[in-house]
Formats: sequence, C-alpha cells, structure tokens
Amino acid sequence: MARRKLLFLLAFVTVISQLSHAAAFNILAIVSVPLKSHYMAFQMLFRELAIRGHSVTVINNYPDVNPPPNLKFVNISTHGPNTFPHMTEFEQSEYASFYKFQNLLKHIVVGGKRAVMDCENLFTNENMKQFRAKGENFDVIFVEQFMSDCGLVFAALYDAPIIGITSHTLLPWAYARLGLPFDFGSEAFYFSDAGTNPSLLNKIQSYIANLFFTTLGELNIYQNIYKVFDMYVPNNKLNVDTIAKEKMKMMFVYQHHSVTGARLMAPSVLEIAGIHIQTPKPVPKDIEKFIDSANHGVIYVSFGSNLKMSTMSSKKLQQFLDAFKKIPQKVLWKIENSTLIAGNENVFGSNWFPQLDVLCK
Repeated sequence: MARRKLLFLLAFVTVISQLSHAAAFNILAIVSVPLKSHYMAFQMLFRELAIRGHSVTVINNYPDVNPPPNLKFVNISTHGPNTFPHMTEFEQSEYASFYKFQNLLKHIVVGGKRAVMDCENLFTNENMKQFRAKGENFDVIFVEQFMSDCGLVFAALYDAPIIGITSHTLLPWAYARLGLPFDFGSEAFYFSDAGTNPSLLNKIQSYIANLFFTTLGELNIYQNIYKVFDMYVPNNKLNVDTIAKEKMKMMFVYQHHSVTGARLMAPSVLEIAGIHIQTPKPVPKDIEKFIDSANHGVIYVSFGSNLKMSTMSSKKLQQFLDAFKKIPQKVLWKIENSTLIAGNENVFGSNWFPQLDVLCK
C-alpha cells in the first residue's frame, strides 16, 4: 500500500512537472481559515508549482512577501478581534474527563461560528469580489480541509477537480467521505490523548466522541455553511458530502505513520509530512550560545501563535517554571512577554524563534 501511494505521488508530480513544458496549469488554492501555520505547511508546495511554470493563485490571509512571478495572492485577511481562547480557559476545570467533553462541545460551537465567518468572508471580502468578477477558469483547485468546508463548497462553483489539503491528521468526518473506516482498535480519536495504543476504555471513548462529532458537529457546521451559500448563491444545490466524494480526487495529509502509527489509507490519500522543511539556516547568536551551553540538550516549548502564553494565570506560569527547574535540559520557550520568566537561567524566552532552524540544528 505504501509503495502504491508513493508511486501515485511520484506520478502526480511527474505529470505536473512534464506538463510545465507543454501547457502550464492554472491552479487555485483556497486556504481561507486565518491560521498562519496551516498555510505555512503548504507554502513550499505552491511556491514550487509556481517556480516550475504553473500559474498559482492562493486565497489566504497571509500573502507571501517575495513570491515568485507566477504566484499570486487574493488577500482575505480581516482585522477583527482575536477570538482564540485565553490560556486561563484551559485551567477552569479540575476534572480532566469533564473538561475533555466540554472542550469537544466548544469545538463544535466554535466550529459553527468560524464556518459562518469563513463563508461570509469568501463572499463579502472586497478582494474576493474583484477575484470572482474576473471569471477565471482553473485546471485544479487545492482546498484546505479543517473545521469549515466553505472552501470546498466554494471550489465546487468551478468546473475543476479538487485536491484536499490538511495541515494535520485527518479530522473525524474525513474518513467517511474518503471511503475509509475509522479503526477504533488502532486509532485514537482526533482530540484524544490515548496515543497509538489505546486501552479498551480509550476505544469506547473514541467511539462515542467520534459518533458525537460526526453527527452533531457536522450538522452544526454544515447548517451554518448552507445558510451563507443560500444567501450569496441562491437556488444552489451544493452538498458538502457529495462534493467531497465526487469532486475531491486526492487528499494531501500532513501526517506520517512514524508518529501516528499505521493507519488504513486509500491510495488517493497521501502522507506528506515535512514537505515545508528547507535547509536550515544559522540561528541568531544569542540563541546559539544558549543552546551550545546546554550540556544535556534543549527542549523547545511552543503553543503556536494563536494561544498566548502571556494569558495564562500566574499560578500556572509558576508551575511551568517549577517543572523546568527539575529537569537537566535547558528550555527555549515561545512566550510573548519574556519578562514574566525573568530570573530563570535555564529558560530562554522570546516572542519569536526561527523554529525550523532551531529544531534542525
């Protein structure tokens, strides 16, 4: 199976490469959710396609600063308030099992709200209006598969095959649309911490959570999507599952079996983890000095760019620092306000790190 998938990917890349000498593709990529790390996972794919002679248009919130000539962007960034949760929200419950269920509900509610925001932005953003007015045709469309399927439904307005892309492991509802079974015996639910060897209780929890998420979760998100499309595309007969099953020809998944464990995958589903990694550059001198002085190595701690470490309570912050003092390794910690950790010699805090360069050093 792995060999067949590798041959399938090589065939796809070869065909794309060879066609660049005869008839370049006109490619559209929709990465509409405002999460920069999601776009960065596929940034090099779009750049490389443009470098090889194809015309690539990317709809996203974070246009490249110096794109190659064939790479264009439709900037749909908004300047509304940050709606991502504060770290204190993850400290509210002392009951872990209850909080997991509460967090599941929050994903469903937030997913529905974000679906509306995402959909409306695709139709009301001024840059999008200008883009749609051009009436361009495309040969293939890449669409991010996350908590909203607005991009997928939007792509269906064009007569072109669709390739799904996801910057993480497959979401619960993706299995059915790809014709894949969800194996509770070897896989943990997406939001579970059971790992690759779940216990019987983990399997039962995964089954219930998966059923809950793929029924109520899908229903909530889909209803919100259809409301927006009914408003801007009257009399449409678009159906998310039908589009996914009939028009989505491939799925590029940012995962690897060395981390997730062996999973049942269709030939059209390709694991491409690491596609964004480039040759590392030297790290800044102060970071290099800190790393080189660590006799037992360095641990890199980052919760991404959406969850702000500076919003956690002072109690939780101190618990982190106390834990770091008990280990022999030094710590690089991505935190917005490094003064919060002043006086801790084994911790280097900064609001930004050249992450790939640090991890590849």
